[in-house]
Amino acid sequence: DAARAASPVGTRTVELTDAARGRTLRTFLYYPATGAGGADAPPAPGPFPLVLMAPGYRLPAGGCPHLLSTVAAAGYVV
Repeated sequence: DAARAASPVGTRTVELTDAARGRTLRTFLYYPATGAGGADAPPAPGPFPLVLMAPGYRLPAGGCPHLLSTVAAAGYVV
C-alpha cells in the first residue's frame, strides 16, 4: 500500500544445502523489521507478500541491495 510508511529493513543470509547433489545455495533475505532493522533484526509481525529475485547473467547474488531494501521497506519479503 503506497500510503504505508516505510518499514525498517532486516537482512539475513541463509545457506541452503542440497546434500543429494552436493550443492550449497547462499540466500539473501530482506524483510520488514522491528526496531532499527539491520543484520538479523527481528522481523515485523506479518504476513507479508513474497517477492523472488533471481540474479542472472552478470548480476551477482546480492548485487542490488538498494533495490531489495527499497522493496522490503515497502512491506515485502524479498
